[in-house]
Amino acid sequence: MDNTTDAFALTSTAATFYETYPLAEETKSQLEETARFLISVSRRSTEETFKLGEHLERAAGLLPEGTLEKWAVERCGYTARHVRTQRAVFRNLARY
Repeated sequence: MDNTTDAFALTSTAATFYETYPLAEETKSQLEETARFLISVSRRSTEETFKLGEHLERAAGLLPEGTLEKWAVERCGYTARHVRTQRAVFRNLARY
């Protein structure tokens, strides 16, 4: 199964999250677009690392406060620590 197929297969894993936290369809669509990007990234260049952090920051703004890590773990297979690290890289180093 390639990364693109993984992105679509994992949509069902987010169903529980979306049932627990009802979100607008447009928000779900934006989150799914972000999830596909996050899952498709394998080896990262510096630019991709910042894009990943940017996507996570955008997703954090769409989700209820405090649920980004739960969403990323359930939907994308990331660890909570990885999410925090990528967001920190984006927030702290993007301006350089």
